[in-house]
Amino acid sequence: MQGVAGMIHLSKVTKLSAGKTALREATMILPKGSYAALQVDSEPTGNALVRLIMGYEQPDRGTVIINGIDVSNLAEARVPFLRRNIGWLEFKPNLAGNRTVIENLALPLQIAGFDRKAMRERIADKLEEARLIEDANRLVRQLDTAKLRLVACARATIHNPQTILADYPEAEPDKEKQDLIFGMLETANAGGATVLMITGKTPPSRNFTHLLQAFRGSLSQHESTATGLV
Repeated sequence: MQGVAGMIHLSKVTKLSAGKTALREATMILPKGSYAALQVDSEPTGNALVRLIMGYEQPDRGTVIINGIDVSNLAEARVPFLRRNIGWLEFKPNLAGNRTVIENLALPLQIAGFDRKAMRERIADKLEEARLIEDANRLVRQLDTAKLRLVACARATIHNPQTILADYPEAEPDKEKQDLIFGMLETANAGGATVLMITGKTPPSRNFTHLLQAFRGSLSQHESTATGLV
């Protein structure tokens, strides 16, 4: 499995959080290009999974391989390289409030090494896709919550990451903006990115390739077909 970009692979992973078991012998195999939804029954389980995939923590037992990188024994110096190829749409957007929307979108492109021409083109395209053109030069702290989520999703997808984590993307109550968020995720997936959506609810009706459920730290996984689950 190791060496496959865009793959998320957990093998018999156990992770403790605050003395309790957040993940128990959890196994997940998402091939490159998957569009998956994971329904979790507790916040610690979702948080533990995100922190493992992002390289913030290592499993107590088991193996975590993300984009061909074994996170289970990852040296600290290699963590930034891991995160460079992951887009993370956080439930509470962690944006640079004193910078403009354009400046926030430019950051992952700068880290990824895009030249100025490519950056301008990508930012222009993403502003249009997210319907943020009129807000391009506004400071992020001036935006309402719905637009903050749009900026966060645009930033998570703009640099063509191999893997995208979306934490409760359906939480946006504005249906139009929720559709824009899912549209950006689906466009990124169509371009080859592996997308994993984490939710506390039954996943919305979308064209998922895989549906997963977490119950008391254990994961069950199903492949999605045109007629349902198998």
